[in-house]
Amino acid sequence: MLRLGLQDNEALSNLQVAYARLERVDPESRRLPDPTTEIPDRDPDALKGDIVAQAYRRLFRDLGIDPTKRRPAGEALARRIAQGEKLPNVHPLVDAVNIASAVTLIPLHVLDADRIEPPIEITTPREGIPFDPIGSPSMTLNGEHPILRDENGPLALLAHRDGDHAKITMNTLNALVIACGPPTTGPRLLPDAFRHVERYVTLAGWRFAHQPRTIENGSG
Repeated sequence: MLRLGLQDNEALSNLQVAYARLERVDPESRRLPDPTTEIPDRDPDALKGDIVAQAYRRLFRDLGIDPTKRRPAGEALARRIAQGEKLPNVHPLVDAVNIASAVTLIPLHVLDADRIEPPIEITTPREGIPFDPIGSPSMTLNGEHPILRDENGPLALLAHRDGDHAKITMNTLNALVIACGPPTTGPRLLPDAFRHVERYVTLAGWRFAHQPRTIENGSG
């Protein structure tokens, strides 16, 4: 189902990766809390000093990405809230995962499982591959930012942004939540993130179809 691109650099092949399959229970549920009540008071400028934020910034640098130009998704969401902005209302499931990401500072991908042609691979793309980010114009990948991809092409920019190819819609019945993290942050980082995910997606009318699974050594 999910594998690392071991042909790529060491930072990528040593990622912690975990995923869980979700299924829709109540598509009309809108019981999510206000994100501002869930997130600790943070000074926007002090966010980059958080131990988790620092770990993801180091990971991005190790992967050749400037984290001041492309922020890790968890930090970016938390920063929006710290600056007094609201998170967008996209879809109950997406909103739930965004809250979990902002609370934990851990980037989380959420994808429509039925629109994916497995396996999913985390790898460095070849230059010139097109990618359609959700809500933005199509872009051409330059080979720098690692991606999640399936047999049909890119699904997401790793730890940064999901694409249109397998985005969640009101017709989605099954979903995948994928989290990755640098090994230096400790073994409990991703399990802690999924505990938050489970809480919020339950409020949004979804449930885990299985407990989160981890992958190591390139396969899972």
